[in-house]
Amino acid sequence: MKIRKLILLSGVFGAVLLAVVSTQTSQAEVVISQKQIRSIQTHCVENQAALNQLHQTDAFLRIDRGNLYRTISDKLMTPLNTRLTANELPNDALVAVTKQFNAQYQQFYKNYITYDTSLSKLLSIDCTKEPVGFYNALIKTREDRQQLSVSNQALVQLIVNYKALFDQFKASFMAGNTR
Repeated sequence: MKIRKLILLSGVFGAVLLAVVSTQTSQAEVVISQKQIRSIQTHCVENQAALNQLHQTDAFLRIDRGNLYRTISDKLMTPLNTRLTANELPNDALVAVTKQFNAQYQQFYKNYITYDTSLSKLLSIDCTKEPVGFYNALIKTREDRQQLSVSNQALVQLIVNYKALFDQFKASFMAGNTR
């Protein structure tokens, strides 16, 4: 049920972003039209409320995902790799994926900190008084959230890769083809 709420809230955030942000993004300040400025000012309260809600749910999601990823590494990947090594079974590919996973987790964590900082800055801007600043901060936050999503997807892919390698190892072991 919580996942559905998070997905729904992410969709709301996406809709808010699409309603306010054009498809053009860059690090430089973007020139926006008077119509866009009025739209930002008109929908400021709703946008701020949606962003506040997103900030809260994203924090919980990051903590849950972060804990899940740490658990996968610390209580599954690393102990399995250690046991395989102790039993002199081939596990170089599993160890390599574990190293990639741990490095990607560090990137995920850094991306989350960057995103959370951007979102906090965005929330501190009064969009009725500074619609252009709000718009530019929104674009930056959107880019940072996209980077966080990329690192999250990379972690998921590494988990899939690890499972596939483990399944190969297991099949080889059961067939007596290890060593």
